[in-house]
Amino acid sequence: MHTEIEDDFRPYLEMMISGSLEFLKDPKKAAKFYGGLVTQYPRTNHIRNTRFVMEPEQFKFYLRIVNLIAHIVATNVAVNLYADCDRHTIVLLDNPTDVPFITADQPVINTAASPKQTAPPERFELYYPLSPTKAMLLLDSANAATPNVSKEFVEACNLRMAAHSYRQVLSTSARDLESVKKFLPAYMSCFANPTEG
Repeated sequence: MHTEIEDDFRPYLEMMISGSLEFLKDPKKAAKFYGGLVTQYPRTNHIRNTRFVMEPEQFKFYLRIVNLIAHIVATNVAVNLYADCDRHTIVLLDNPTDVPFITADQPVINTAASPKQTAPPERFELYYPLSPTKAMLLLDSANAATPNVSKEFVEACNLRMAAHSYRQVLSTSARDLESVKKFLPAYMSCFANPTEG
């Protein structure tokens, strides 16, 4: 099932990498896009954060059903995003710097949530690195200012992506992975403990 969702999403990923959001004008394509996008969101982070709030026995049971729950969550979020598409804006970012965007085993993250947060965040704004030179943001339409993609911005995005990862962080550059590894502990120390929200 997950493979089918990813196969359906691939054309939209390729279009975004080439700089196009034209598919959002077609309701059927837009629905498939939101479904594929949001399927990436509750993957590993869902598991990691649940570990903090469940007793060990509950967590064991949860692990048996998490794949089903992740798809239910993704479907519900995708339907809401599609239905309320006028309340958010999707922006494609071009990275002109020599620092590539990195990705992780948690490929879509909510930039409005702390990497240690287990309580529901107040806002839902997604960041999705598409390639070393392209990324996507889903922003609240009221705050939809396109950021300036500077080297510092990319480095901050990379730290945020690594902070939200579960076990793997991926890059085309070993140098930039080492940089993220070096600065990640200091970045993580800026956030509250999971029980504090």
